[in-house]
Amino acid sequence: MLLTLWFVFTLTLSVFPGTFFEAHFSFMDGMKDQATWYNILMLILFNIGDTIGRKIGGMIMIPKNMIILFALSRIVFFPTTFIIGYKY
Repeated sequence: MLLTLWFVFTLTLSVFPGTFFEAHFSFMDGMKDQATWYNILMLILFNIGDTIGRKIGGMIMIPKNMIILFALSRIVFFPTTFIIGYKY
């Protein structure tokens, strides 16, 4: 289970927030264009989802095989995030 947890955190933190934003957090420079609101929205959604996931993880007992399956299914997000980031 420790290896699964390490895998999920490594995959998540290698993709987010680096591939979603520019090299620096320029969204605080000006709050006028659409890209700045996208950056703020993505940060908020990630933190809310992370908090909800941690709370639910402490309440619900999921079988070990399902946890490993869910962790491996996160691999799909890695290439899709890079494709979306490369396109825009």
